[in-house]
Amino acid sequence: MRLGGRDRARNVLIVMTLCGLWHGAGWNFVIWGLLHGLYIVLYRATRTAWDAFPVLVQQIATFALVSLAWTFFLFDASGAAQFLQSLAGFGGATLDAPGVSAWLLLGLAAAVCFGPALEPLAENRIGEFLWTRSVSLGLLAAVVLLYLDETEAFVYFRF
Repeated sequence: MRLGGRDRARNVLIVMTLCGLWHGAGWNFVIWGLLHGLYIVLYRATRTAWDAFPVLVQQIATFALVSLAWTFFLFDASGAAQFLQSLAGFGGATLDAPGVSAWLLLGLAAAVCFGPALEPLAENRIGEFLWTRSVSLGLLAAVVLLYLDETEAFVYFRF
């Protein structure tokens, strides 16, 4: 018996919608949950075609789609609409240019998401593996220190 049975898509959408509602009682959280559920359902329906794409294309598309969904987590419905309009080049909304620390954080995120898998390189070379992990943790610590004096509250403290 398959997990979820014949109603798997419906079940996934319900669960992901409930995950969105768990984060907050607003339409933006419902949309966030539904989008993630829709991504799962669409992947399962198109798995063979999706898996035929190069891994880098899959990673970039997944990153873009998940980032799009997170727009609804960060903004209320009208703020998300305004942000998406500005991304598409419509509306008068403008965003401040990112600073150096934001670019460093983006570079680190890109390196983690799209960088080479380090585990196969480190097989039977534990010293090299530990050195690679130490450098990664050092870069992460540097980025955290850049944001140490930021005053914006953690997202869950807003509720």
